[in-house]
Amino acid sequence: VNWNGGLHILRALESLRTSTLKPFHTVVIDNASTDGSTAAIARYHDEAVLITNKANDGFAIAANHGMRWAFERGAEFVFLLNNDAEIGPATLAELVAGARRHPRAGMIAPKIMLNDDRRIWCTGVKIGFFPNLQQLRGFLKVDRGQYEKEEAVEAVTGCGLLIPRSFIDDIGYFDTQFFVYLEDIDLARRGAAGGWSCLYVPTAVMRHRPGLSTGGGYSATRKYLMAYHLVLFLKKHGDFARWVAFFLFEILLWPALFAASLVSGKSGAVRAKWRGTWGALL
Repeated sequence: VNWNGGLHILRALESLRTSTLKPFHTVVIDNASTDGSTAAIARYHDEAVLITNKANDGFAIAANHGMRWAFERGAEFVFLLNNDAEIGPATLAELVAGARRHPRAGMIAPKIMLNDDRRIWCTGVKIGFFPNLQQLRGFLKVDRGQYEKEEAVEAVTGCGLLIPRSFIDDIGYFDTQFFVYLEDIDLARRGAAGGWSCLYVPTAVMRHRPGLSTGGGYSATRKYLMAYHLVLFLKKHGDFARWVAFFLFEILLWPALFAASLVSGKSGAVRAKWRGTWGALL
């Protein structure tokens, strides 16, 4: 799925050319980008189908569009790749091999490195509340081989994600209430309720440049969307303990967070988080 992230989408497409797993079809869903990337993508017309949307309706709707396109044409698996990410030559082959070893794995994810190839961005996701609902396992740690076990994890991220058709047939597509962020965690929770697992495959490795489309980790846009969708997530999956944790960490601690933001210069993002929280609650 592509929206304004510069021409990094071209690096994503170039990385697909290196894949040892063939054949596969590439579909780019463009969410009304305005940065000239659609014209650049056109040079891949022999390798990639480009579907352009008239409006940016969000990641979930666009990803569902791409998955339906693939499954209607007989695909057994779909691999979702962010426009700010790149795969390695063996990534797809290793993920598919992992999926075949674990037929009840509905969401299969690689080791996702930052662009410096030294630090980890994500090796699976733990669902909690501090500092965020979505806790990236291994986040910013130097990779010293500490996450080399293929194993089930609580959730995974949609940045780079293999999904079998059998899983979607059983559980359904992304919930389009989630414009972007937490749609992947919601799908993981729905899958778990249906007896499916999330699988981390360390032999599959890719890179990620996070936040190119929404402004980075502490941008006002990202904080608003994360806060808004956190409430939607709790409305679907929240139990008593999760709502108590939400009240403690997201409501009671907000004044302290805002005071700290005045010193750090991040008050705009913290105010956006507050608007997102109350907008969703109301």
